Amino acid sequence: MEQQVWKAKMKKINTVSSDLVVDDEHHAFSPSQSADRGHVSALDKWLVQRSLALLGNPPINMVLWNNEEIAGSQAKPVAKILVRDRKSLYKLLRSPSLHLGDLYSTWRVDVEGDLVGFLETINRSLRDSAGIHWLKKHLSWVWNRPRLNTLSGSKENIHYHYDISNAFYEMWLDNEMQYTCAYFPDPTMTLEAAQLEKMDHVCRKLQLKPGDTVVEAGCGWGGLARHMARHYGALVRSYNISHEQIAYARDRAHRGSQ
Repeated sequence: MEQQVWKAKMKKINTVSSDLVVDDEHHAFSPSQSADRGHVSALDKWLVQRSLALLGNPPINMVLWNNEEIAGSQAKPVAKILVRDRKSLYKLLRSPSLHLGDLYSTWRVDVEGDLVGFLETINRSLRDSAGIHWLKKHLSWVWNRPRLNTLSGSKENIHYHYDISNAFYEMWLDNEMQYTCAYFPDPTMTLEAAQLEKMDHVCRKLQLKPGDTVVEAGCGWGGLARHMARHYGALVRSYNISHEQIAYARDRAHRGSQ
């Protein structure tokens, strides 16, 4: 029964956290800034209380962004951990070893009291608590669930990685939007020249000649297809399930044919 309650609440966290509007990840809070970052929900408080219980109720108090303090035990706290927004709380609960340092360095999380004692207490609790291993397992499933290589899973993978903005990729890819490894027959070549050499190398291996038909599955932004058509006279039919990439490839192909 308790596991079912946890799973239901974890699903709710996943839904809530995806809709959060918070400061940029790299924005640093000043210590003098207010810790109030919005309403603290019953779910927020329940998660903190339950997490502290699973850790064995260590002598650590957590202060939320509305200044509400939740005690881990009746003993005098070794330290208080101040959490300045909901997203930081969920990151901390999700993986304290991964996120604590980053959150602390940007003032999204702060520690009042004995920092070394706090770290020792947390590490000891994480190591010794049987309950926390169960919690980490289910949190990991919620946030890091596997993206299955099925038809629907593959579409989700592609959209997740590539349908975020062509402008983003244009900032750091070359003119042909190449993002796989380059080919350097000459070590003094630039990366962009080596990317063009890679495409030529592929075409030579295929022994492409004018009039050949090429079917390309997963064309990216269409760089190789354009290269085959422009420099080798091939008729290329390319397929892609990324909306952003295929729109870009079609636009470049259309402009190149004018």
